[in-house]
Amino acid sequence: RTLDIIRKTGYTVDDTIRIQLPKGYQVESVPDKDLNIESSFGTYQLKIETQANQLVLHRKAVMPAFRVPASNYADFRAFMKKVSKAEQGKVVLVKRKT
Repeated sequence: RTLDIIRKTGYTVDDTIRIQLPKGYQVESVPDKDLNIESSFGTYQLKIETQANQLVLHRKAVMPAFRVPASNYADFRAFMKKVSKAEQGKVVLVKRKT
């Protein structure tokens, strides 16, 4: 990379998502239940909880305005890959044994 990356404005995303589990199913596995990724480029938090018959996901991403010198691109890319991997995590449901 030869040019810097410039983000002129920062942003914050703060979501809580509640998913009603299908009747007769339970959560078998979830990705990392309490994930926190921090760097000079921003922060990303993901918390996953099971409450009664619901799956509750809370995620928060804070990306400030910044300038990434071309020489730091590899670090920026590594941070963004970690965030992308967290966003693509999968929850596995299984049918309850009766």
